[in-house]
Amino acid sequence: GADAYFPHTVDFSVVRDRLQELLQNRQPPSSTILIVDDDPEQVTFLRAVLQPVGYHVHSCRDPRYFDKELAIAKPDLIILDVVMPGILGTDLARYLRQEESHRSIPIIILSSLDGERVRGESALVGADLVLQKPVDPQILLASIKGCLDSAFRRKTVSPIEVLAD
Repeated sequence: GADAYFPHTVDFSVVRDRLQELLQNRQPPSSTILIVDDDPEQVTFLRAVLQPVGYHVHSCRDPRYFDKELAIAKPDLIILDVVMPGILGTDLARYLRQEESHRSIPIIILSSLDGERVRGESALVGADLVLQKPVDPQILLASIKGCLDSAFRRKTVSPIEVLAD
């Protein structure tokens, strides 16, 4: 029952360093996520899912303070509720997409409303994804990872590299 077999003499410090590197690459990035939702229970649930796996979480429960929270958090991803007092999450998404400095931030719409109307409106305003409440934690985490990975690739791949593929 050996854990590893090396047919040749091996410098174990090299193996140890490589294993540490691989393990570090498996850790989730310490990305910052801004949750915009007026429901304190929903925010608590999202924090409980996101913080233990390494995400930094900021929340905005009152959309009137959205700009302030956005400036403080400097999020890598935003989760928006649809129905909030005084404004729809899709309106906030539209606002973000109109601002050059926020245009590339991935947006996940999280809605208790069911239907194609929410998905259609979300697509029109540039949301990256729409998820239905209540959301399964594993689906949420996989969705966030996918959105962040996609945003990272868009930032790091030049147009010439895209054309070469």
